[in-house]
Amino acid sequence: MVLARPAGGYRDLAAFTASLDPASPVQLAGDHFAYSTTNAALATGERAARRILDLPLAT
Repeated sequence: MVLARPAGGYRDLAAFTASLDPASPVQLAGDHFAYSTTNAALATGERAARRILDLPLAT
C-alpha cells in the first residue's frame, strides 16, 4: 500500500513535523511521516528512539 497525499500534503507534513518538540518524552514515528514504506517506518522509529535516549534523565 502507498499513502496518497493530496496537493500540498507534503508541505503540510513538513509544517507538522517542524512543530514537534524533539525534547518531548513522547515521540511520534511511522510511515505517515514520509513515503509509505517499511523503511520509512523503521527510520522514523529509530530517530524517535534516538531523541528519547538523548534526553537528560529525570531526577
